[in-house]
Amino acid sequence: VIGALYFLTSRRCFDYYTIAYFGSLAYFLPGFFGYTAFHIGGVWSENEINNETYLVLITVTTSIWLCAQIGSNIRNPIKTNIRIPNKKFPVNALLFLSTLGATILVLSAGNSIHDADKTAVMENLGRWHILFYSAAALGLPLSYATKQYKALFLFFCLLCFDLYLGFRSTIAISIISLITVHLASKSKLRLASEQLKIILLMLFIGAFFFLYKVIAFSVKSGMWDLVIDRLSDGNTYAIMITRSEPFVIQQILNEVISKDFRVDIINVLSAFNQFILFGPEIGLGVSSFNDLFQPTLFPSVEYGMASNIWAQMWSAGGWGLLLFFIILFNLTLAVGNATLKSPSPIIRAGFAPAFVYWAFYIHRNDISYAINIEKRLLLILVGCVLFSYILHYLSKGRLRSHSKKGSMPFPVEIDFSTNMMIGGT
Repeated sequence: VIGALYFLTSRRCFDYYTIAYFGSLAYFLPGFFGYTAFHIGGVWSENEINNETYLVLITVTTSIWLCAQIGSNIRNPIKTNIRIPNKKFPVNALLFLSTLGATILVLSAGNSIHDADKTAVMENLGRWHILFYSAAALGLPLSYATKQYKALFLFFCLLCFDLYLGFRSTIAISIISLITVHLASKSKLRLASEQLKIILLMLFIGAFFFLYKVIAFSVKSGMWDLVIDRLSDGNTYAIMITRSEPFVIQQILNEVISKDFRVDIINVLSAFNQFILFGPEIGLGVSSFNDLFQPTLFPSVEYGMASNIWAQMWSAGGWGLLLFFIILFNLTLAVGNATLKSPSPIIRAGFAPAFVYWAFYIHRNDISYAINIEKRLLLILVGCVLFSYILHYLSKGRLRSHSKKGSMPFPVEIDFSTNMMIGGT
């Protein structure tokens, strides 16, 4: 409560610590209820949270609060900037990649995309789906930052299609990224008094995604009578919280600590193989934490339980590794905050989805998958920026050749006078 009041009432710049703190409150919801939960065959089981699990939750949230206070008193002396020849190039490239991925996905998956069973849909999705949603996640905040509102609308439509497929995370992360870029562009502010509409909007969006999980199967099946019945049932709004993903995610942490479940440190170290392009294809695979804990601790659960990065660190190295990772987690947020100060939309908005994933979504992943998400986003972003420069230099070459003939082959609104600059501005 004290931490929430700090972020809501203190006059400070909106940053990734803010996202991380409220993200931790969302994923640590079971701590307010005193129990975790999971289901086997639709039958839910509730388990009391043990004291050490509470200590982990408190340590993580407190660290974010303390680091946010420290970070608020540190000035960012270096504002990294990347100037691109034309702001439309990267956005258009992302829109092309996302549309291409979605088109090939539809053609290859066929009617399976309409299946109400998410597991059945996932069996027919491949790398084209990854390209589709990753490019869209990058495109939404970047098109907003560069004021390309037609592209913004198209990215939003693509993300809604991903929601239709059964995936809530990408559109949620993209919207949070957009709001982060918007609020971070302002001077120091008090959220509770100066941005009340934004807070209410985010609460509404959050409630929608909690609720959609409960009615998603009925919506996609076209059972609208059942949808109406559930929306008119007050118990639905209680279930959307107490049977939500955070209760399952913290069940993992609670069970790992209760059963003193341990894994080898290689489970964490293998995550570094994610930094190698096509590592699994050349034999440098990663060790999934879920593959280790779920068969042992939850052998009767038939669905994927995702993961819990705090449980993974505790299991692999006890409190020593857990505390080390908490420090690393917060330092990464500080790096993200530095990007929000950049005058370049490529850095400020282009990096936003990666840091929002890290700040908000990391609670339900293990370290290898978290790194994999960041790698995908950054590779696509860097690829689109490089593509912009290639077009720029090709255009300059053609421009010189045509200028000798007295002609101008490119629109005058394209500015070729800027160059990339990395360093102080």
